[in-house]
Amino acid sequence: MNYYMTVALVCLFSMSKGLAQQQKLTISLTSVLEQAGANNLTIQQAEWNYKLAVANHDKAREWWLPNIYTGASIHQLSGADMNTDGRIFTSVDQQNFWGGLGLNFTWDFGKDNYTARSLKFRAQASRYEKQSEKNNVLLDVVSAYFDLLSGQLSYQMYDQLLAQTDTITKQLSIQVEAGLQYESQLLLARSDQNHLRVQKMKAKMAFKKHSTALAKLLNISPEITLVSSDTLLVPIHLIEETSLQARIDSTFHSRPEFSAAMMDLEALKMSKKMTTEGLLLPEIQLGSYSSFFGKIVSPLYFTNAYNLSLLWKIPIGRLTDKGELKQINAKISTQRTKIDQVKNQVRSEIQLAKETLMVANEQMNFARDGSMQAEKALKQGIMRQNSGTVVPYEIIQSEENYITSRLDYLEAVSTYNKAQYKLFVALGNNL
Repeated sequence: MNYYMTVALVCLFSMSKGLAQQQKLTISLTSVLEQAGANNLTIQQAEWNYKLAVANHDKAREWWLPNIYTGASIHQLSGADMNTDGRIFTSVDQQNFWGGLGLNFTWDFGKDNYTARSLKFRAQASRYEKQSEKNNVLLDVVSAYFDLLSGQLSYQMYDQLLAQTDTITKQLSIQVEAGLQYESQLLLARSDQNHLRVQKMKAKMAFKKHSTALAKLLNISPEITLVSSDTLLVPIHLIEETSLQARIDSTFHSRPEFSAAMMDLEALKMSKKMTTEGLLLPEIQLGSYSSFFGKIVSPLYFTNAYNLSLLWKIPIGRLTDKGELKQINAKISTQRTKIDQVKNQVRSEIQLAKETLMVANEQMNFARDGSMQAEKALKQGIMRQNSGTVVPYEIIQSEENYITSRLDYLEAVSTYNKAQYKLFVALGNNL
């Protein structure tokens, strides 16, 4: 078993022992992405917003369907009444009965038709908005997961280092009592040991903070401590470097934010037609019923009625000040500006993710080299200790240097992996 695997197993055991009194949930990157997709409240809200937009469109599509009515009515009037020619009649006792079935059609071609078509685009925009919201949330989940994993491994490393320094400190104490080492060496070792205890507590608090943040995104109780099943943090590769440059200039067409903005623009254009083409289209009303009408008991007579109207509604304000047209034109211009902002945002996100990726990659290389050098120095120090040619406190410093270099590497890998996912989404891929 190699050195890294031994360290990982020892650290995992120490971590499990330290959290034994808490309720734990073992997770992985795959499981947290699935959990967030199912339970995250922001994603659920986006899903309901999309369903509402679809329902609004479905409701608007009903504009051409008739209203059906049926039933019966009784009319009773006593006293005075006025005839159609204006004469007043007194001592009137009037009563009748109506019962039947009817249909009412109203087709406003200049409004309802374009409203339904506009809401169709709005529903499509909402679908893209839902995907965009989901991507943003899952990116937060990915970031929180790698922060958690990095914090977990950091805590484990400090735990391991403290166990080793404790052993060396005890050896120093025995040597000081025997007069083989100076007391100053022991005091320095104990001081360094206390410093490591403080660093371990900081790492533990950071780990708990990351666990709480991830639990919030997963919509689970913050009292549950999340523990990653991963024992190593390694770089991941989601983007092929060879195809990256060719996709940057046109990638915003694949982004759901851009598609949503374009659908909203089409919805506004369709709404504008209500103030242009819609003025030329009439409103048609058609009504029909079949019924029995007569006295309350009898006789009852069969009756049919048909009503048809064809109306053009011409708002004078539309022909003079054109206020409504100006409003919709302003909204369209604003939406076009928003589309340009989305394009700039996409380009900025791609550029930032690329630069972060490059810097993190360099950091990983430096940290990897530093870790290898620190490990080599540590091994040589242990060999010298076995031969009695090294001060034990130097071993503590070598171990601390090695752990520090490993922590630098963990942080660099975490940053690199998060940038990989951000670039993956920035280029128009969905999580």
